[in-house]
Amino acid sequence: MQTLVGGLQAQSRTGPNWIEDRFEPRRDLARSVLSIGGGELEQMEAIAPVYPETFFTILEERDIRHWFRRRKPSEARNLRTIRGNPTRLSFPHDSYDLVGCQFLLSLPLDPDPIIGEAIRVCAPGGTVLLQDLTGPPTEPWFTTSFSDPVMAEIDTVLRELQSVLFFGSMLNGTMEKYGMEDLRVSVQSCPTGDDWKDSIEQRLWQHKLHKAVPIALTRIDDDRSTEELVEAFLEQINPEAARSQVVMCSVTAKKPYPEVRSESDETV
Repeated sequence: MQTLVGGLQAQSRTGPNWIEDRFEPRRDLARSVLSIGGGELEQMEAIAPVYPETFFTILEERDIRHWFRRRKPSEARNLRTIRGNPTRLSFPHDSYDLVGCQFLLSLPLDPDPIIGEAIRVCAPGGTVLLQDLTGPPTEPWFTTSFSDPVMAEIDTVLRELQSVLFFGSMLNGTMEKYGMEDLRVSVQSCPTGDDWKDSIEQRLWQHKLHKAVPIALTRIDDDRSTEELVEAFLEQINPEAARSQVVMCSVTAKKPYPEVRSESDETV
């Protein structure tokens, strides 16, 4: 099957080191999950066995095979690493198919050179999760702004996607700053720090969704407590279907970007 990507015809191929031909794609499963950088390795390891028909790829500049804790890389049949420089990323279309990839995990420290290519490959028809686009302000090595051509491409491609989840440290002024506040997308932000993770992951574990769903909560347009937000988040998910579909790609808020509040109005 050929799909138009960035003006080029990208054809899915298989090879001796790839297992794509072993599975039939399903409409409720993401075709592939790409993590740019190895920061999400633990999450990828946990998710991969649960979704054997989805292909998880980690692109990392270093050799991270020794980071695997639970199994040898060869035993994770649908999880593999590719060595490459994320800041000069060129997607190897000849070895695997990222067309319609519905999940973009962590970005490299300086994503500006590659973000346009990444979201272009994931479009059309996918749900792209952009994590830490701007980066936390306390970590200045993250890119805090994007060049005009890249922002123009982001704006164009996002409008072609079915839905978008902004996850991580996206702040309420980012979309407004770049004139994209009119996009009907789900813009949600996690609280910073680690104190919230245990309670949320424990609750997700009770729903058999441990590490299988991006924790996408907003404290910007909602006065509810974190606990109430978790409950509302779980209400969107059908636990019975969690092991048969990639819920992390299908759960989005059915409302447009919330009204931007001033810092004094934000819930702490």
